[in-house]
Amino acid sequence: MKRVIAIFVAVIIIPAGIAAEDESKADLRKMEGTWEIVAFEMSGKKMDAGKGSLEKIVIKDGKMTLFAAGMEIPTFKGLKLELNTTLKPKAADMLRGEKETLPCIYELTVNELKLAMPLVPKDRKPGEKLPRPESFDSKDKPFMVLTAKRGKE
Repeated sequence: MKRVIAIFVAVIIIPAGIAAEDESKADLRKMEGTWEIVAFEMSGKKMDAGKGSLEKIVIKDGKMTLFAAGMEIPTFKGLKLELNTTLKPKAADMLRGEKETLPCIYELTVNELKLAMPLVPKDRKPGEKLPRPESFDSKDKPFMVLTAKRGKE
């Protein structure tokens, strides 16, 4: 019986974990580059994208930086991206340093990246975890959704 379980783990479970890791790495590679933000929504309200507002996302070497008004946003500079393609919708964690995680979801096609992230409340307590969005419908929910098109490089 132990031998059957060991074979099951070796043949079924381990390769599934490796495949998910490979898919996450593949998505991260596909995300590399510059993305122009074409739509921006906060709690269901459409916001202006570009021209002084959020305008682009740059992903390089597994790190993400958001830009507004032609400048890097300091709190969104060089955030490490960790993807989990086994969750539905797919999950992306943005890590600032070793302590702070912004739990997000994403959709990725060849030319479009959609990202939903929670808004950080002003009264957030130190160490309090933020909830991961469950969908891209932000109406009456404390998160924002960015839609970006692949930029020309």
